[in-house]
Amino acid sequence: MFGYIYKTLNLETRKIYIGQYRRREFDPNYLGSGTALKAAIKKYGRDCFKCKVIERCDTLKELNEREIFWIEKYQSRNPSIGYNLAVGGIRLLLVVQQKKFSKSQEYFAELPVKTLKNPLLKQRA
Repeated sequence: MFGYIYKTLNLETRKIYIGQYRRREFDPNYLGSGTALKAAIKKYGRDCFKCKVIERCDTLKELNEREIFWIEKYQSRNPSIGYNLAVGGIRLLLVVQQKKFSKSQEYFAELPVKTLKNPLLKQRA
């Protein structure tokens, strides 16, 4: 067992949050870590939320794929239905890494050529 997909329900508004939990055993007190969910917990209180496991997964790949599946199935990215802000899975991490890489490329592209060392000649260009 690699982890779990869980659904957290706001008992007052009926809004849901789908998440993944990467542990062998699920902590029944865990409600999730999403930004919108945390704000709702602060507003309504922990007692207004119930969390349950909806699927067990054996690999990280399966965990990511199934989180994406359940978020789509429950439409929990729709603000009137749920608290999810992202599609889930590893996709979000890849987008963040890609943005960081793009910013690095922009930085080096803007540097004047004469300030960069030529690694072949071991001197300034």
